[in-house]
Amino acid sequence: METKRLSGTNLIITGAASGIGRASALRFAQDGATVILLDRNQQGLEETQSLLSAQSTPETPLRASHFTIDLTDEYAVKEAVETSARIW
Repeated sequence: METKRLSGTNLIITGAASGIGRASALRFAQDGATVILLDRNQQGLEETQSLLSAQSTPETPLRASHFTIDLTDEYAVKEAVETSARIW
C-alpha cells in the first residue's frame, strides 16, 4: 500500500472555490491531506467538493469539508475550524 506524503495532515484552503485555491485543494487531497475548503462563493465550493468526490475511491479516499464564509469574519473562521476538528 502506498503511503501518501500528506497522510494524517489537515489543511485549511482559503479561496478554494476556484483558481489556485481549488488546484491546491485537489493536489493536497490527492497527496493524502484532509482539506477544509473555505470561500464565500458557495457554488464554487460545491464544485470543488464535487471534483474531490469524483476523484475519491474506496482505495484512496479524498477527505474534505467545505464552509461558505467571509474570511474577514473572525468568528465564522473560528467556527469552521472548530467544526472541522470535530468532523475529522
